Amino acid sequence: MSMHTKHQTAGVVPARSSSMRLTKRHLASLRPALLLLGASLALSACGGGGGGAGNGAASLALSQPGASSSETRTGDTPAASNKCNSLKGQSFGPATIVSAELTARTATTPEHCSVLASKTGRESFQMVALLPTDWTGGIVQGGGGGFDGVLPNGSVWTSQQPLDQGMAFIGSNGGHQADPKLGSLDASALTDPESKLDWSYRAIGTTYEFGKLLVSSYYSKQPGKSYFFGCSKGGSEALAAASHFPENYDGIIAQAPAVRGSSFISRVAGYGAMTHLSNEKWQQVYDSYVAKCDAMDGLTDGVVTHRSACNFDPKALGFLTSAELNTVQRITSDLRTSDGTLINPGYWWGPQAGGFYDVMESLGDGSMRDVVLNDKTYDPKTFTIDLYWPSISAVASQYMLDTDPRAVANFVKQGKKLLVYMGGDDPALSVDEVTAFQHQVESLAGVAKANTQMYLLPGVGHCGQRDGTLKGAESSDMLGALRDWVEQGVKPTNQISAHLNSSSTPEFTRPLCALGTFAKYMGSGDATKAESFACVPDAP
Repeated sequence: MSMHTKHQTAGVVPARSSSMRLTKRHLASLRPALLLLGASLALSACGGGGGGAGNGAASLALSQPGASSSETRTGDTPAASNKCNSLKGQSFGPATIVSAELTARTATTPEHCSVLASKTGRESFQMVALLPTDWTGGIVQGGGGGFDGVLPNGSVWTSQQPLDQGMAFIGSNGGHQADPKLGSLDASALTDPESKLDWSYRAIGTTYEFGKLLVSSYYSKQPGKSYFFGCSKGGSEALAAASHFPENYDGIIAQAPAVRGSSFISRVAGYGAMTHLSNEKWQQVYDSYVAKCDAMDGLTDGVVTHRSACNFDPKALGFLTSAELNTVQRITSDLRTSDGTLINPGYWWGPQAGGFYDVMESLGDGSMRDVVLNDKTYDPKTFTIDLYWPSISAVASQYMLDTDPRAVANFVKQGKKLLVYMGGDDPALSVDEVTAFQHQVESLAGVAKANTQMYLLPGVGHCGQRDGTLKGAESSDMLGALRDWVEQGVKPTNQISAHLNSSSTPEFTRPLCALGTFAKYMGSGDATKAESFACVPDAP
């Protein structure tokens, strides 16, 4: 199992106006959360990015120093540059190329042609393609995050990036452009019905059509295997790709997917009506949870691995006011209507510090104001699930915001492969909802359930979040695992994940255990090495 030296996650252009209830003074404290929502950085120009990724990497710095694939990269040549530049103005299916520029090889980036395109007749619908000079024959389509509206930068939650493996990367802004000050927290374009449909799923098919035609022409060869890869909203888009465009992909990775848009909107829309906790108190809640349940897996290491044995009750905490306790209990309890209908299973104990609560509140406000109600006067403090569930449910049905497990099951029934990953301490989504969805898919798939697998990464936050608080092993070659399964027939049964320090150096490794099992320390051996652990049933 190869391990990388630098983990990257895509980010969000991070600021909010006062109209979104988060002013510029919050920017510094919110940056860690914004950068980890699975959304992508806008490209300021075709050959460069608009800022750093979550761990300070340049937005297009995708390959890893010393990776074997980079050893064969060619230098910048006039021929490669001319070939790339000649794409400008050409049309491929639904889109026309606006700019194309060769990006020279650096210590961290293979040489590639950076392409920016717009859907013909609709300039706000933008697409990006990164075409490596030394192409190995595959395509990776990346998802976005939040409300989209910005372009993906080619970096995904995996240790070995697509460009580093010589694969072409394609993606889009979801069919609309966001306010650059708000990035993927800007939902204002989603009052338009056509934009809603594109954001929900249609942009996925449009982007693939453009990307495949472009890649085929650029390399004078049909691409081999095609993959979709996304986290958060991008994870939802990964499942939408399996559902709506199964013929396009050989394998898909869905990370931390919001499997039901109606459920997610209903959950986060309630945040504006609850009492806020300070970052310090959120951290105290998380630390108390870890202290209570850490050792249940046989090792005290700052990570809760044996989830089913953990019985943490925040009522025992003496530092919360009654209103603050109510907020914590509401987030971690099932969300139901007054007649008992389950809307969203309770969240686990992922840390809401670092601005995550505020970002979730913003997503809830924007979802209700622009996606559901198209009402700029909407007051989030009026939200109750009984009052607004009919509207949320109707919009989710009209615009297909909820993933149908039957469609995903049909994807794997065709022999195609689906891997699902999620941090066990994800503060942005319900872990229980995603695991229940995976069980549904497996049940519906029958014997074909062998073509899908889900992994929970204990002590890991949203989309590989690592911020000093979370101590899980977040870094693994997920894309390599999927490719081995699709291209070599080797199911990923022995994946290893690493925890990286602030210098992106691996501190320890753990086995990635399939859903329903957890990594238990066997009582002897080096606790920093995965071989000292075994995957055992996760039973209380």
